[in-house]
Amino acid sequence: MRTLKSILLIILIIIVSAFGIGYLLPRTALVTRSMLVHGSTDQVFDQINVIKNWENWSPWSHLNGQVNIKYSGPEEGSKASFAWTSQSDKIGGGQISIINSYPYDSVIFSLNFGDHGNALGKFLFTKSGNETLVTMTMSSDLGNNPVNRYLGLFLNRFAGNDFDKSLMNLQNFIALRPDTHPKFNIFETDLPACVTISFRDTCNSRSINAKLTSKYKELFNIIKQKNLKVTGEPFILYYEVTPELIDYEACIKVSDMTRLSDTTFKLQQIPQRHVLCIKYMGAYNGIFQAYRDVEKYAAINKLILVKPVAEEYATDPSLEKDTSLWQTNIYISFRKMDAAN
Repeated sequence: MRTLKSILLIILIIIVSAFGIGYLLPRTALVTRSMLVHGSTDQVFDQINVIKNWENWSPWSHLNGQVNIKYSGPEEGSKASFAWTSQSDKIGGGQISIINSYPYDSVIFSLNFGDHGNALGKFLFTKSGNETLVTMTMSSDLGNNPVNRYLGLFLNRFAGNDFDKSLMNLQNFIALRPDTHPKFNIFETDLPACVTISFRDTCNSRSINAKLTSKYKELFNIIKQKNLKVTGEPFILYYEVTPELIDYEACIKVSDMTRLSDTTFKLQQIPQRHVLCIKYMGAYNGIFQAYRDVEKYAAINKLILVKPVAEEYATDPSLEKDTSLWQTNIYISFRKMDAAN
């Protein structure tokens, strides 16, 4: 009898000790994995930020018929979400929702595993030459339950395996799906100071072509009347651009600051500027892709773009009919993000 009591006492001590040790274990479980992906930062970011793209690299995406997915919210970015259900005990069910995304730096998301708890996840993207270091993390609050805290000791191993599979699938998918979008050459340069004759006005996207044709005709007439010498290609300063409001200034570089009696037009000296430059070749209706690339470049390199934006037209459309040969130089002033803060 004493032996049985001793055994029960030992068992009780072990159980109490185990619970006591459980309370001393970390309350938060953290899982982290990293992999160098052979793709540009914007390519990798789009695979994470566009919620349906998770099917391309999820470790469970090959389980056709075993996983049912339902999407909700926007297609990408904050509040984009999907929920899944499965008959598999391993996969179970749950929901993933993007909380915030910061192009092309990081994506923060929440994971809801129902009765199995919640977690907070993050993808961090670091540019490394022509590659991107992708770091995937997940943190989970285990609460005060000592059993959960013991299970947290194994979370890094089990969830880490899925993280490794996710990153490897992401690497393989991007490697088999090269970026076919033509890359524009973006570089920093100094624009020398210049004198311009210009006219500022507003219009909408439907009337911009007629407005510019009319205003440039008037500008060239003034230049001819005043015997001014044109010293560069015509360009436009865009202060604001929306479908219903385009605030622009049509400019032509000239040789001097001759006084004008007509106050409709103005002569001004634009100081030297340090800018981002992107050379776009093609019809004007495709120039939006060049702007998208320079915005990505600025986000990746922690730059803040400053208005107005200048478009310089190096090709005269009346002389060159092949639109693929039309050259437009885009110049955008900028400042470093940390300097702004």
